[in-house]
Amino acid sequence: MRSLIPAALRGGVTAAVLATAVLVSTPPAQAVAGTTCKDLPAIPVALSPGAPADQTVAATLCAPPKAKTVQVLLPGSTYNRSYWDFPKNPSTYSYVRAANRAGFATLNVDRLGYGRSSHPVSTSVNVDTGAYAISQLVQRLRDGRLGTFHKVIAVGHSMGSFIAFKMAACLPLRSVLAPGQFCSGK
Repeated sequence: MRSLIPAALRGGVTAAVLATAVLVSTPPAQAVAGTTCKDLPAIPVALSPGAPADQTVAATLCAPPKAKTVQVLLPGSTYNRSYWDFPKNPSTYSYVRAANRAGFATLNVDRLGYGRSSHPVSTSVNVDTGAYAISQLVQRLRDGRLGTFHKVIAVGHSMGSFIAFKMAACLPLRSVLAPGQFCSGK
C-alpha cells in the first residue's frame, strides 16, 4: 500500500508523534535543589468580571527559598506549559529551571483552552478573557492564596505576550517580558 506521506517527511512525522507522546506523558521537570514545586491542577477563575468562576487554570508553582519575585509564564497559541519546562534535557531547555536558579519563583501556566486548563467554548477564549483569568492568579500570588510575592513579572511567548501586555494595562506588574514580540527578523 502506498503511503500518503512522502518518504522524505516520514521520519519527521514519526519524530513529531514521538515528541508529542513525550510532552503529554512526562511530568514537569524537577526544579533546582532547594526549590519546591507544587502542581496546581484546578485554580477556579471567571472569564469576565461578574461571571461565575466556573473555569479552571492548571499551573505549576516552583519557588526557590526566599523568592520574593514570581514570573508568570504564558505560552503562545498551540502550546501548553511544557513550552517553558521542556522535559528533554531540562538542564539545557527548561526556562523554569533557569529562572529558579536565578532566584525567581515561576508560575508556569496552561492558558485557558490548552493543556489541563478548562476548554471553554472557543469564542470565549481570547486576549481579554485570557488576561482576566491570569489576573485572578496574580491576585492570588499577592494575597497569600498561592504564595506571597512582592513583585510579579509576566513572561509571554507569542499570544502569551499579548495577554501579558493586556494584563500590564490593568494590573500593577513589575515587568513584562515578551522576547521577539516586535522583531522583524532584519
